[in-house]
Amino acid sequence: MKKRILSTIGALVLLAGLFVLQEGLTNPEKSVMQFYELYIDEMRSAVERHFEKGEPLVAPDGASVNDWPGEHTVVEYIVKTRGIVSSSQYYGVFYSCDNTPVSFQNAGVSLTKVSDTEWKWQGKGDNHGYVRQIEPYWFYYEAGF
Repeated sequence: MKKRILSTIGALVLLAGLFVLQEGLTNPEKSVMQFYELYIDEMRSAVERHFEKGEPLVAPDGASVNDWPGEHTVVEYIVKTRGIVSSSQYYGVFYSCDNTPVSFQNAGVSLTKVSDTEWKWQGKGDNHGYVRQIEPYWFYYEAGF
């Protein structure tokens, strides 16, 4: 009887784990926002040290980070990717030095305002993206190619 109960509990824990994993795979925005909430203090410190002291940027576990200079310099954290080169999706957050939203990798593609806190962009071909302000200077983004 104990074995059956333990097996049932084990199966339920496994199913719950699979559900959480599947949710992260099917809802990248939720995964990125969980990452943001977990690492925002670390990212703020890294950005501050980078711009004030010239220290190299360091990405939290599971992400990559890039500094994209330009008219509106940004520090971009790529948190989640899908697909292969010719059909890729990128999801993450970026810090904008002047609180201005930009297209992926600060590529200079014009943004179209969707609401007070959301923008979209359309590049050449099927290149497209979405940007949403999370808080001052910090933005969530999606980019597809």
